[in-house]
Amino acid sequence: GIRFTVKRYPWARALSHMEIGQVDIMVGLARTPEREQFIDYLLPSYYQCKPAFYTQKNILKPIERYADLQLYRIGYVLDSAYFEPFDSDASLKKHGVPTEIQLLKMAKKGHLAAFIGTDCQVEYEIMKRGLWGILNKATYQPEQSIALFMGISKRSSHRQLATQIEQALHELLLSDEFEQIKSRYFQSN
Repeated sequence: GIRFTVKRYPWARALSHMEIGQVDIMVGLARTPEREQFIDYLLPSYYQCKPAFYTQKNILKPIERYADLQLYRIGYVLDSAYFEPFDSDASLKKHGVPTEIQLLKMAKKGHLAAFIGTDCQVEYEIMKRGLWGILNKATYQPEQSIALFMGISKRSSHRQLATQIEQALHELLLSDEFEQIKSRYFQSN
């Protein structure tokens, strides 16, 4: 019973719009203390992903452990939360971009040897673009999982809908429809 409009923004812009109340709801959110200042997270979490590193097939030395990241400039999406120590590691050479699709394009063209992303989102885009022949998932993978949430801006004039949205989300997660959505999303993965 709720009407809404879906708009895609680069990640950092979507977060800044949530902070000032220019966007009401956002999906695909990892929960962080910084974001909790301006986002009410809707429960339950609707999916779990893992941070993962992806490389060009022809890199000189595979990424087999965290220390191997020092060898490369690592692409990432600006304002994303992946895992510690990566997020706060100032010793790594990192290159931030607005979207995961931009990371894929840079890697495809040879401008980026390695990048990080959340496996469920990156692998969907790799599959969709037929890039598994060009890209590999690195051997080293962090153990952490990332719970994905919907969130509503604390400045939204629609915050009163949070309970109704949470109820609909909970019902969807228990339904066969959610399993069908997941299978379509990951059809060839």
